[in-house]
Amino acid sequence: MGVEEVLKLARKGRLERVESAWMALVTGEDFELEPALRVPELLARQGNDELAESLVWFLVDALAESGRLQQATQAAREAGRFLPASLAAWVACW
Repeated sequence: MGVEEVLKLARKGRLERVESAWMALVTGEDFELEPALRVPELLARQGNDELAESLVWFLVDALAESGRLQQATQAAREAGRFLPASLAAWVACW
């Protein structure tokens, strides 16, 4: 499932499916950071901050665990635009 399909699920309010689709997206071979961050950004704009934050943290952890620390840092920094409280927590942890 690609970014557009996950965005479509989010727009339709199918939040239970967004999380599993996100995990598949993030761990897939064709993963690209910039387009993927549109998903948690949309969720945050919709008022679903908790889910958006969960998706971002999953992404940051997955990137860090796979040795892509620069991308993990970039993901957290970008997410700070639409989840500023989460950015502060992330900085405190790292």
